Amino acid sequence: MNFLILTTAVMLSVTSHSQWMTETYVDDFGEETGQDFQYLESVGLFSNSATTNAPCGFFIIHNEVEEMFSVSIYPYDRDTKESWIESTSQDIKIKTPSGKVKTVVGFCYEKGLVLFSDEDYKVFKNAIADKGDYTFLLNYKGEYSDNKYRFNFTIEE
Repeated sequence: MNFLILTTAVMLSVTSHSQWMTETYVDDFGEETGQDFQYLESVGLFSNSATTNAPCGFFIIHNEVEEMFSVSIYPYDRDTKESWIESTSQDIKIKTPSGKVKTVVGFCYEKGLVLFSDEDYKVFKNAIADKGDYTFLLNYKGEYSDNKYRFNFTIEE
């Protein structure tokens, strides 16, 4: 997988409702690879044993070529990147514009990244296929932690 280098300015320009934007992957030397990806940013909330409903940043990447979605999580008002003690698959609920709640499985990588690939890619892509407002809800339950994450995003195209 190509290395993704994003500027701090991009990460700090988070909004509550976002629309897909396009960017190009760069290699280790900072040179564009020619492979594009779509992304959107959102601000939501997270809770754990130390805090309740604290601001949290979310960065969603859609790589159509590799058929993968990923969600990076930045708690404590985007000051740090999330990390978990263990990688595990978790159920994620998505409330669609019609009000239906769909459950998809995401792989929560210990580096604070939720991946949707292989079969999960298609399920997640179908779950967010309609135009409108969505709510993403992850209740991460690990052996040593129980964290909750929620954010909204809008699909306009």
